[in-house]
Amino acid sequence: LIIIELLEHKPIFTAGYTSIIHIHSASEDCSIIKINSLLDKKTRKIKKKNPIFARNGDVIICIIELQQSTCMEIFENCNQLGRFTLRDEGITIAIGKIKNFL
Repeated sequence: LIIIELLEHKPIFTAGYTSIIHIHSASEDCSIIKINSLLDKKTRKIKKKNPIFARNGDVIICIIELQQSTCMEIFENCNQLGRFTLRDEGITIAIGKIKNFL
């Protein structure tokens, strides 16, 4: 997940953050369960494990929980169906790839 632009009154991205996830034609309420790791922007290698929060421009691996079951695909299996965006109050705050299901 790459955090593009957080809202002015929500400047940090933490566990418990709620937004709308858009996966191909579906849009569902979701919340962040846990941020697993913070990645280096250039090398994409793990820089910090289990960070408490993330900010604008950070690249993270996290667990997202959806309110309802939604059809999706892992990015490696189908690139088009494995991408998603997170939006909050009509603004795209992050884009990402589905790496795994739980």
